[in-house]
Amino acid sequence: MINQINIKSPGLRHSDLKIISNKINIKKTQFFYKNISRNNRLFRKEFETKRYSKFFHDKTLFKNLYSNFYKRRSEVLLSLISKKFSRECKILDFGCNRGELLLNLKKHNFKNLYGYDINNYFRKSLLKNNIYFTNSLKNLKSLKFDLIIFSHSLQYVDDIFAIKRLIKKITKKNAKIILVINDISKRPLSFSFSDQNYFFDKLMLKNLFLEIGSVKFLKSDYFFNDILALIKIKKGNKVNKKLIKIKKDNIGIFKKKINKLKTINQNCNVYHYNFQSKIAKILLKDRFKSIVVKKKIKIKSKSIIEIKQHLNSKLPLIVFGKKENENLILKLKNKKIIII
Repeated sequence: MINQINIKSPGLRHSDLKIISNKINIKKTQFFYKNISRNNRLFRKEFETKRYSKFFHDKTLFKNLYSNFYKRRSEVLLSLISKKFSRECKILDFGCNRGELLLNLKKHNFKNLYGYDINNYFRKSLLKNNIYFTNSLKNLKSLKFDLIIFSHSLQYVDDIFAIKRLIKKITKKNAKIILVINDISKRPLSFSFSDQNYFFDKLMLKNLFLEIGSVKFLKSDYFFNDILALIKIKKGNKVNKKLIKIKKDNIGIFKKKINKLKTINQNCNVYHYNFQSKIAKILLKDRFKSIVVKKKIKIKSKSIIEIKQHLNSKLPLIVFGKKENENLILKLKNKKIIII
């Protein structure tokens, strides 16, 4: 089992998938995988810039696993919070970005809304909507919350143990945390995000929050590759302190996937446009030919083609993830597919 890795592989910036490093350096602990690249703190400085404030992170639509419905992440969370929490509860969105979730909560009559983000360019629009905003952790220490939301923000903090101590200080009795975060066990190639500080699987999150409370993982019809968890805060000494041993070798799986891409010596198409196909394009170099999508919607790029065009090309198709793409693999079962 690999507990630390230093491999030559493209490191991406999550906002625009730009290459920002050529090495991945990850260390495994019982609480998280840690990015130990010397430059990762420098990469995260981007989150404070005006340029970063202009990225609309809530534009991605998540398809329901069982129907043809699509929702934004903020809409999925709005539905969950509306069912489980009163309109009077005090809510902090930690890493609120533009505040799409907070604005949606306000529209649905939630009254006590607070946002924290290190990017101060969000301040004006949120305050204009009577939503408290701060870019300083010190300003949170005198407040007490019923609910704290970490929606793809916990992995970017500088010191996760300092955030744990802060959570203890600013939560009321019986408070809760809603956590949405990438599941590294489902997408090990996420180690390629060089501006991310921490990576998690479910058992690591249980260990991380052991001294704070109990972790319950929720099923979501929309967040297939994410962990959705509800953490119940426990005050006092009634906490379980026995760590779970982390056995799964996600670092080793990442290394195998990268090495498999590096050893492909034939021209290929790659299924679906996302960060994984970006990595494939970088590693395959001139052997990469096209991104394959089910249906082109207002896309004029010649490098993006539909399934029918791919079949006519007679090239192998690289597919990331056997389980999430099982219908596609079944449909193309007599064709050349390389599963990464």
